[in-house]
Order: sequence, then structure tokens, then C-alpha cells
Amino acid sequence: MANKACIYPLQGATFRWTELDACGSPVYDACSYAVTDGYTQIEITPNTTDGQQFQQLNAAGRPLVNQQAPTILNWFDYQIIMAVKDPELFFLMTGADIFLDYSNLAVGNVITEDNYATGRGALEVWLGTSEEACGPGNAPYYGYILLPFTQDGKLTESITITNDLITYTFSGRTRKGTAWGVGPYDVMLNASSVPAPLPSAIGSGTHYLDLITQLPPPEPDCGCLALTS
Repeated sequence: MANKACIYPLQGATFRWTELDACGSPVYDACSYAVTDGYTQIEITPNTTDGQQFQQLNAAGRPLVNQQAPTILNWFDYQIIMAVKDPELFFLMTGADIFLDYSNLAVGNVITEDNYATGRGALEVWLGTSEEACGPGNAPYYGYILLPFTQDGKLTESITITNDLITYTFSGRTRKGTAWGVGPYDVMLNASSVPAPLPSAIGSGTHYLDLITQLPPPEPDCGCLALTS
């Protein structure tokens, strides 16, 4: 076993959001995923609980037992700051119903008590590299991060309307039980330099995957797209 490469990630490219069902499988319909570069920041943070500490002191105050159980991973929290207003993407990320105009085109979102924090999906993020180093096949390297099963997607933080860029902040968290497998998309180049899905299925307990790929990130678009099997 040897590293394919060691890269220096720099800046973000696009991200793709894919709608999932309650079991963590991609939803195949006319509005299943979206790709955007209209964000200013994505923050992904492990949420952990310190392991239980076991300590017993003797009569002189010296520890007879002084150990701590391993740290427990609860999930990963994510926060995305968006600079673009994309109603179909916002619906996929948060579950906020789409509001249509007179021509049945999406122009906004409606947030209610019932649909708040009902966003569920898979988040894929592509990163650039500092020197755009190329590897086999003269193809550059990219960073790729996958959160295969997220829930509790919602609009959070204040929307500040001022003489400045107006942004929208979304957050949620991962959970275990993903049915992503190798995924429904090509995200790497195989041994023949042909676009292909992940080379092996991720386990159902996967919260986070971080890898190096030579397949370029998908192009951004406005609105959602159809996913076919």
C-alpha cells in the first residue's frame, strides 16, 4: 500500500446536494439533486462526547486508577453560508416548500412549523489544490469530501439585510445508517482513467469520507436536476 499523492487543499469548488429518503438512499425523481458554487463557506465539525473518566485516589491522594474511555463520535455538524438564492436547492437542503409564480416556476420558499428542519440529503464538496499538481494521465488532483447521510437540515442564524452581501446560513448533522454504497455518481477515475463511482461501498456507519480524486468537480447550475437510476 502506498499513497497515490499528497496534496495541499486550497479553496472550495462546487458542492452537490442529493435528496435522500428516510433510509438514506438517493431519491430518483425529477428534482433530486443540485450543484452550486454559490456559497462562501462550508464548516464541518466533529461532534463528540468525552469518554467516561475512571479515577480512584488512595489515602495519600495519589491515583490508584486514572483512566479515561475513548472519545465517542456522535456525528458531524455542518454549516453552509450561501450567497445565492436558489429556491429548489433551498428546498432540497431544508424541506422548506417551494413557492411558485403564475407560470409555475419556483420563486421562493415557505417555512412552517411542520417543515422546519426536515432537510435530509448527502453533501459532496470538492476542493482545489494549491499548485494544481497533475498525476497519472496528466489530470489534476482535487479534494473530495462526502457526508453520506445528513438530517435536520434547516435555515439558521440571522438574515441580516444591510448595505452588504446578504447571505443565508444552513446547518444540519450527519447520522449513521447510510445506504449510499458506491453512490449514484462518477466521482473518481478508475485504473483506465475512465470516470467511475467509488471503488468500494462505504459502510452503513460512515459519517464522513475524505479522499483525493482526479475527476473534475461537476459544473454548477441553477435549480435542481433529475436523478435517474
